[in-house]
Amino acid sequence: MIPKEWEDSNYYKVLGITPQANKSEIKSAYRKLIRELHPDQNAGKENQDNFNLIVAAYEVLSKLDSRNLYDDYLFGATEIPIRNPEPIPTFRQKYSVPMLKVASLMVVALFFLQNSFLNPSKIIKVEKIYGDSNAKIGLKGDPGADGKNGLNGRNGIDGANGVDGAPGLNGINGSPGINGLQGIPGKDGAAGLQGLAGQNVTVSSIPTSDASKCSGLGGVTLTGSNGSFDVCNGAGGSGGSSGAIGVGQFQLSSCDSLVDMSLKTTYVGSSFKMRSIELSNLSGTCNNNEVVVVLKIVKSADTPVTTYGTGDSIQCSKTLTGLSAGVDANTVSISDSTATCISTDLTKSFNLSDIYALDVSSQAAGLVIQIAS
Repeated sequence: MIPKEWEDSNYYKVLGITPQANKSEIKSAYRKLIRELHPDQNAGKENQDNFNLIVAAYEVLSKLDSRNLYDDYLFGATEIPIRNPEPIPTFRQKYSVPMLKVASLMVVALFFLQNSFLNPSKIIKVEKIYGDSNAKIGLKGDPGADGKNGLNGRNGIDGANGVDGAPGLNGINGSPGINGLQGIPGKDGAAGLQGLAGQNVTVSSIPTSDASKCSGLGGVTLTGSNGSFDVCNGAGGSGGSSGAIGVGQFQLSSCDSLVDMSLKTTYVGSSFKMRSIELSNLSGTCNNNEVVVVLKIVKSADTPVTTYGTGDSIQCSKTLTGLSAGVDANTVSISDSTATCISTDLTKSFNLSDIYALDVSSQAAGLVIQIAS
């Protein structure tokens, strides 16, 4: 249990020292304050109270045991600060007091020798005289000559090096820098060419259960502005055969007013997948024009799980080059390897060849084609 007067106290602040102060620093601070606040020089109750508090602080911090208990109370057992090492005393500081004591003892001893019965000059000499029993007192002799000076003492041994101080505390992190200036906005890009109106195509499925169409192989019916026609799947095979989802003609108000089109499939495993979109009877005047095909998707319950879903679509674009000059004499295949095919939803990634034939949209505008210069 700590003394009551320790409560709410900080004796280090009273003496104006840090908790790391050594014994010499504590004593020096105490003597300085005592001289300044001594009641003989500064009267008054407040000064007397401060003087008493300084004396109490020194009584606790000047003794090792009481200071250890006080530090444990003030900082806790795990937070006691490391104290500064005591300064190494000089030869004069270390031996001046013992030498002064020895010198004092020698002075006292000499005094007694000079003034006591041990002094030879003070010894009473008794002489035996014939027939006379009276004693005679000898006279005091002359002082002896001064002795030689003693030899100078040897130099003291150099003191040991002081203990290294504790590492300093890390500095505070600097404030974040000011944000840089915003860059100048870039210039607007050139306006793109206006696309031509697409050709809407409705695609409806022909199930394999309908033996009256496509010989029971299944397929789709394409319905465009020129009418409707069936597109049948090719025959299956172990090596993976191919088929065409029909053919048809579409009017394009561009370099060619009438173009033939067919959707090509490939039999993979046990299902048909899209392979390409083939355009034929293209005019040579379509050279250097861009053809864009957008195929919309309605996911069928009969196909496996895929990256795409209902409502997604894929867009394939290709610049027409190398067409012969003859009218209606050119054929162009649009596939993953001959055109740039990407999902219109940039968060999804799939190719034309990933789309199952049964997943081709049978809704209006399921297929959109345009050729633009």
